[in-house]
Amino acid sequence: MANGNKLHLQIFEDPRRQITDCVTLISSDEFNNNALNYVHRKLDQIWREVFRLTEVNIVDEYTLHCVSDAIACLQRVEEVEYSTRYQAPLVNDGSTGRPVFNITHDQLHFFLAHGFTGPAIANITEVSLRTVRRRINQYGLFKDVFRSDVTDAELDDIVSNVMEQFPNIGYRLLEGELRRRNIVIMRARCREVLRRLDPVGVVDRLHSLCYRRKYSVYGPLAIWRVDGNHKLIRWRLVIHGGIDGYTRFPVYLQCSNNNRSDTVLELFANAVREYGLPSRVRSDKGRIDDYGIDWDGPLVDQAELDHSVDVPELPHIITHEMEQELRQLINPLQ
Repeated sequence: MANGNKLHLQIFEDPRRQITDCVTLISSDEFNNNALNYVHRKLDQIWREVFRLTEVNIVDEYTLHCVSDAIACLQRVEEVEYSTRYQAPLVNDGSTGRPVFNITHDQLHFFLAHGFTGPAIANITEVSLRTVRRRINQYGLFKDVFRSDVTDAELDDIVSNVMEQFPNIGYRLLEGELRRRNIVIMRARCREVLRRLDPVGVVDRLHSLCYRRKYSVYGPLAIWRVDGNHKLIRWRLVIHGGIDGYTRFPVYLQCSNNNRSDTVLELFANAVREYGLPSRVRSDKGRIDDYGIDWDGPLVDQAELDHSVDVPELPHIITHEMEQELRQLINPLQ
C-alpha cells in the first residue's frame, strides 16, 4: 500500500504544473482543434489520477471538483466549437474513389482576393493545405491574377503621396495603405520602393527595430511588464506604463512631468491596490525581479484568478508618427 501511494505521488507530484501547461497551451497562438483534444485527454487523465488519490485520502475532494469543473468547462467550449465551425462538404463527383471536398471557385477567389494565405484558407475550410493548393491549381487562381498592374514610376508617385501624410511609414503599413487604395503588389516591391524613396528611413527603422517579447505564463498577475517613454523628456513629458503579460491589460498608463522613482512607485502601488500584486515584474534588458514589498494579501498562486479579463480599448493611441509630429510642433524654448 505504501508503494502504491508512493507511485501515485510520483505520478501526480505536481498537478498544478500539468494544469498550468494546459492553460498555457489554450492561451497560445498554436491552439487549435488538435490542441483542444489533447487538453481534454490530459484533463481526463489528471481526473483519474486525482480520483485514485482521493480514495486513499492523499488529495482532498476540492481538488477533484476543480478538475471536474475544468473538464465541464472544456466540454462546453468543444460544443460551441463544433456547432459554429464550418467544414467544406463532401460530394461524390461520379468518379471512383472517395468523395471530394466541395471548395468552389468563388470561395477561393474571395479568400485570395482579400489576402488570405493558403494555411489560413485550410484552417477556415477544415481541409489540408495540400487540398487547397490542388484547388488553386485546378481553378488557375494564382496570386499574380490579383496583383495590380502598376509600373515602378506610377508606384513611386503613389508612395511619395503616401509618405507626405506618413513620413516614417514602414513596408507593412505601406502595404496596408496600398490595399486600402485597391493596389495589391508583392511585399518585395514594397521594400524596393521604400529603399528607393526613403533609404535613410529604412536604415533608421532597421536599427530601432524592437523585438516583441512573447510571454508564456499561466495566468493574470503572473508577470507585469513596466517601461517608460522618454522621447519627450526635454519638454518635461514622461510616459510611464505597465501591462499584464498574460491578458495585455494596461494596469497603469500616465504622462508625468518627471522621471522620479517615487512617481513610478506610486503608479505601481495604485495598480496593485486595484488589480492585485503580480508574481514577477519585468523591466528593461529582460530583468525579472522579485521585489521586496510588504504584502498582507493572498499569494498570486493561491488567489482565484479570473482568466476572462476584458481588455479595455485605450481612448487615444499615440503612434510613432504622432509622436514625431509633436516633437516638431512643440517649441523647445517653451
